Amino acid sequence: MTVEICPYFNDHQTACCLMLDDLLPIAVTVNGKATASNDWGFLRDTKGSLYEYLNRYLLEKYPEIRGTIFLPIASHNFIPDDHGYTILRGEIDPDFVSYLKRIGSRFEMAFHGIKHSWQDTNNQIHYEFAEPNLDILSTLKTIENFKHSTGITFSGGKFPGYRYQPMALELLSQGSFTWWALNIEMINRVTEQNKIIWNEKQQTVLIPTNISGDIFKSHSWLSARTRILSLLLKPWKKSHPVDYLGYLYENRHPITIQEHFQNQTTNGSRQPLNVYDDLWSLETMYGLLRGLDIWHASCGEIADYFFNYINARINKTNSSTFDIVSNISLKPINLTIKTSTPTIYSVSQNKIIHGIRKNGLWIFNGLGVGQYRIV
Repeated sequence: MTVEICPYFNDHQTACCLMLDDLLPIAVTVNGKATASNDWGFLRDTKGSLYEYLNRYLLEKYPEIRGTIFLPIASHNFIPDDHGYTILRGEIDPDFVSYLKRIGSRFEMAFHGIKHSWQDTNNQIHYEFAEPNLDILSTLKTIENFKHSTGITFSGGKFPGYRYQPMALELLSQGSFTWWALNIEMINRVTEQNKIIWNEKQQTVLIPTNISGDIFKSHSWLSARTRILSLLLKPWKKSHPVDYLGYLYENRHPITIQEHFQNQTTNGSRQPLNVYDDLWSLETMYGLLRGLDIWHASCGEIADYFFNYINARINKTNSSTFDIVSNISLKPINLTIKTSTPTIYSVSQNKIIHGIRKNGLWIFNGLGVGQYRIV
């Protein structure tokens, strides 16, 4: 009797998530007009907005796309007005919250700090979680107030700029977060850090940031000679985007794509990594992924399944009966198992469950703790 717990929902080969930073009710313009090319979320999903542009040219073409949006929940109040740009500034008001909830079936919302601010010299960005006077309790209170006023709960997040000091990790252990995107050292690199892991100290699932949304822009057909030379000199190094995507897929590492809504910065430059400028690269990526065995999901969904997976096990009681056991028995779990038979019987639910055929075995989704019998 073959019975195994699958590492991904529906026994997919891997999972894919589009991670979008810095959605805010603001636009940074030179003429006072908000367009898709300078919108950070000020126009929400109305005609001419950045989201409408993204939806028209990417999301409608690839409706399977799912992801996570990282919200810096008060950053729009800290954008400077004295850098020669007209700042169109909205609020996280009922209209903006309604917009976030409208897109919530595709994107979960995650925490991305409270503010970015800019120092007076050299237009330096200030990263609040890297500051020595960080107040964790105040941050947690702000998050709770945001939840109360909007109805939006954060199950995870990331520090702005991936920058933080050690004390900032208290936010993970003291808050109610179940996952975090802690660093970016693995992006576009073949490394052991491409894996999802459980951080015992913070009691948090750590989601890697594995690939940049603009990766194909720097590896166009003009770089073919560079690619050939790289493969000749280091044939084991999967440096081209197609090779790198293949490496993530083959090794069952998540394909987590880093991007930004923010595009026009206050110092006159374009924000590297932004969905407006990187659309061709993103479309190329999702075109390659289409047809592969991929679970498109949010960071929270991926982390929740992983946590259930690492805490569960199969106990075979005899040749036809097995138990699904979990270390987190007080929490409902939702797992996929694969067996060598097409039907199983749930003793606790008193019902027969029919599987789906996949890769020579039978797949059963949505199973929880309990006793099961091969039928």
